[in-house]
Amino acid sequence: MRSANDSDERGFGDLKVATGTAFPLSAPCRAAVGLELRTPTGEEGLSDDDWRLQEFAAFAWDATRWLTLSPSAEYNQSLAELRDAPPRHYLETYFPATFLLPHQWAVIPQYEIKVDFENDDYVTHSAKLVVAKQLDRTPLGFALSIKRSFDSGEKDFQVNLILTYYFR
Repeated sequence: MRSANDSDERGFGDLKVATGTAFPLSAPCRAAVGLELRTPTGEEGLSDDDWRLQEFAAFAWDATRWLTLSPSAEYNQSLAELRDAPPRHYLETYFPATFLLPHQWAVIPQYEIKVDFENDDYVTHSAKLVVAKQLDRTPLGFALSIKRSFDSGEKDFQVNLILTYYFR
């Protein structure tokens, strides 16, 4: 049975192009910085309808061989909006713990905080659980994530399937 909020819209959303670098700070610690450009390639309803620049930074600490703590932050600001989309300006912070499992599997619980500067500095909280697998012989990885917001919102939860190709 369909609810009034269900949609028949299907397709691909926005395209993201990113670059970054990581460097060691000490044997168990690393840092990373990068830049991402999001382009509105999706159709109306599937796109955020803005050109957005995102700067990001991360820190990682290998607490043990199987546990890594890696807080990060992403600063987003739209450069141009299409189809009367609202401007976007927000900061997201993430607090994941990566548990490495045998056979290149990983489980990642994560707590997220978002501050929306366009909406009176409104703060939202959410949690995400990611299960990931990197293939042994092919430079591919797959991940399934489930995200739940602790604030009232349009979605009860969000599910994403991510495919990653590793350039070696």
